[in-house]
Amino acid sequence: MEGAGLLHVVDLDGAKLGNPVNSKIISEICSAVKIPVEVSGGIRDSLSIADAFKMGASLVQLGSAAVKDLGIVKEAVAKHSSAITVALDIREGNIYVDGWRKKAENSVGLDPINFAIELADIGVQRLMVTDISRDGALEGVNLDLMANFVEQVEIPVIASGGVSSIEDILSLSQIGCEGVVVGKALYEKIFSISDVKVALKNAN
Repeated sequence: MEGAGLLHVVDLDGAKLGNPVNSKIISEICSAVKIPVEVSGGIRDSLSIADAFKMGASLVQLGSAAVKDLGIVKEAVAKHSSAITVALDIREGNIYVDGWRKKAENSVGLDPINFAIELADIGVQRLMVTDISRDGALEGVNLDLMANFVEQVEIPVIASGGVSSIEDILSLSQIGCEGVVVGKALYEKIFSISDVKVALKNAN
């Protein structure tokens, strides 16, 4: 893993269907790597949360479930504390759910920042914020969006979507993001995790 601190695994089929689909593969991944694994995608109830931990997940991420039912979040945080993260998937100021296919029904009037503050108030200890219009596009990160969350929400923010260079990661670090999810840039071998670690060390 070249020194990565965390592996973020998404069951994309599960996210679209509303229940985990690729549990066997994810379990094998959790068993194969020596770093913590965060699992997401289709996790919508207490049973699927428990199953994810049984598969070996160190962290479980709630997305659509959190937007649709804060009760699930409260229950999960009460039971699993900091092992629960919440993902907010955003396009043009709106929160999207169900594998990014639908605007959240309550998105009208649901300001993402205010919702994030509400999540923090009920005990969520970490957010992942994705600009889904940039995800996989290698067009650079949405620094303004991420900075708004960092400045206004008093819990750590993980940035996701559009990372195309080491400079993107350095910029996210400078505005206060706790971490960043990198996918396509690694697959395309634009840079390596080792390169990032050296750059971050030199920048400090």
